[in-house]
Amino acid sequence: MKNEIIYYNVDVTIIPENAATIDPQRFGPLFPGDSISITITPNKGYQFDQWMETVSSFEPNITIFGTENHHLTASLVETPELSDQVQVYNGP
Repeated sequence: MKNEIIYYNVDVTIIPENAATIDPQRFGPLFPGDSISITITPNKGYQFDQWMETVSSFEPNITIFGTENHHLTASLVETPELSDQVQVYNGP
């Protein structure tokens, strides 16, 4: 009988695509007993909303454990850019 090596895959999807970066950028297989912390940093014009799928969290930093395959989806929302100029309404 061969000894099987057990490991779990980690897959991350960012929606919308290119709205953020994650750290670390690459994951190897996750072995039983291992853990990895993942941080998402929104790009300009976006705000982090939530992690979905295997892990559900509204925090940008999460830790996952080597207990199962992980498919993570990070949802971000577009934020309106504020103008550098303020317009004053003087009335009619």
